[in-house]
Amino acid sequence: MPSMSSQEYFAKFRPELQHDFGIDGKPALWFPGHPKQWGVELTRIDLGAQKVPPDYPGASTHHHLSTSDDGRLLSVTVGPDIHVYTVHYPSDSENNGKPQIQLKQILRSGHGGRVGFAEFGLRGFWSAIV
Repeated sequence: MPSMSSQEYFAKFRPELQHDFGIDGKPALWFPGHPKQWGVELTRIDLGAQKVPPDYPGASTHHHLSTSDDGRLLSVTVGPDIHVYTVHYPSDSENNGKPQIQLKQILRSGHGGRVGFAEFGLRGFWSAIV
């Protein structure tokens, strides 16, 4: 059976947008101020170049994000680790209203594989799937 890499597939079969969303033949209206473009976000987390563990050849790096119930903590799966960030939402007059995100802790899994899922549970307890 013939096969091809994902790079070969996407080079050969380019998906193209046939038309934008519409309702009853009329173009759908965007929410004011949208669509957004890369680079206009209020803040971002730079995860840097992530290497895929050798036991996942050909797999792309993915991240799972989760927030605590009060929105003050953010978890991000990064390879075999879970990064926990604090999130501060200032008033509109403070720092131009941009949220402040700061790395608080890195939880190391120790198993060498990738953490696929992590989230905050009741009263801040963690659940993770590796």
